Amino acid sequence: MIVGIDKSRTDGGWFHILSKMVGIDKSRTDGGWFHILSKMVGIDKSRTDGGWFPVLSKMVGIDKSRTDGGWFHILSKMVGIDKSRTDGGWFHILSKMVGIDKSRTDGGWFHILSKMVGIDKSRTDGGWFYILSKMVGIDKSRTEAGFMY
Repeated sequence: MIVGIDKSRTDGGWFHILSKMVGIDKSRTDGGWFHILSKMVGIDKSRTDGGWFPVLSKMVGIDKSRTDGGWFHILSKMVGIDKSRTDGGWFHILSKMVGIDKSRTDGGWFHILSKMVGIDKSRTDGGWFYILSKMVGIDKSRTEAGFMY
C-alpha cells in the first residue's frame, strides 16, 4: 500500500494507482487510462469526447480541430501517407506495410492477412475463417464446422 489504496475498495488495478498519483478521484471518472493521460498532456476531459485520439494527436502534433481521421490520421502521419489522397483508413496503412497495391485489390483486411499467412486470395472464398483456421492448424478442406471446430 505504497500509495495508500485500500484494495478492498477498488477493482481498477493500475488505473486506480495512477489515477491517485495524478490526483484523479476514481469515484468521479469513468475515463480509465484516457483520463489519466489526457491530464498528463493538459487536455480538459470535460471539453473533449475524442478519447485516445486527442491525447495522441497532441503528442504527434496534429491539430484535432482540423482533422476527423482519428487513429488513421495519426498512424498515416507515422508511415508517411498523405491523408488528402487516400480514403482507405487502416487498410491503406497496413496494405502499405505489407506491400499491397491498394489500386489492385478490394479485399480489405482479408487480403492483408491472407498475404501474411500465405493464402492466394484468388483461390479461396473462406474469408476470416480460412485465415484463422490456418493459424490454428485446421485443414479447411476437411471441415465445414467453421469457428465451432
